[in-house]
Amino acid sequence: MSRRVRSRTYARFKLFNALLFIVLGVFIIAQMAHAIGARFEAVSGYVLGAALVALGIFRLRGAVKARGE
Repeated sequence: MSRRVRSRTYARFKLFNALLFIVLGVFIIAQMAHAIGARFEAVSGYVLGAALVALGIFRLRGAVKARGE
């Protein structure tokens, strides 16, 4: 790994990025639930929100791992 990838600043950036993805995913899911509800038209919004939350969790795991090394 390069020095940049192992730096604490990079780990903090990854942590911030992960939390941002999780917050945006939850926000999209909440907006779709409030505006449309449980109808077929909302499926794409729910999938997008769930994908952002999953990506955020994946990056959060990577940030915690990079911070611990």
